[in-house]
Amino acid sequence: MSHRLIACSMALAAVTFGIASALHFDIRITIGSMVIQGESFRGAAVPEAVIGAVVAAGTVAWISRTHAGVILALSATVFAILGVILGLYEITRGGAVRTTVDIVYHVSVLALLLVILYGVSTTFRASRRSNSS
Repeated sequence: MSHRLIACSMALAAVTFGIASALHFDIRITIGSMVIQGESFRGAAVPEAVIGAVVAAGTVAWISRTHAGVILALSATVFAILGVILGLYEITRGGAVRTTVDIVYHVSVLALLLVILYGVSTTFRASRRSNSS
């Protein structure tokens, strides 16, 4: 995966967490003539906002193209994956709102994060090899 593709994928993930958080803070989002009405669910809104901020910070770190940036991007991605898995757990155990949209979102963003993890970890392994030589 290219550096740019990973950066764009991380930014996309961060934006989707921000949108999910806004919707769970019961904010209405208008896109042209389409209106998406949120639902009040603060139990998801706050974690989604935090995960989105962490992934956004990881994206900025990744863009720096430094070894530390790679480590921060890797950490942010793992943090987001754990958060999504926790969200899926809450949905499946009945502790959270269970709609098809929620399940599809969590599974989709988990897949995206796993692809990002692969790309970042590949870069991390390569940078560790070059730093140890």
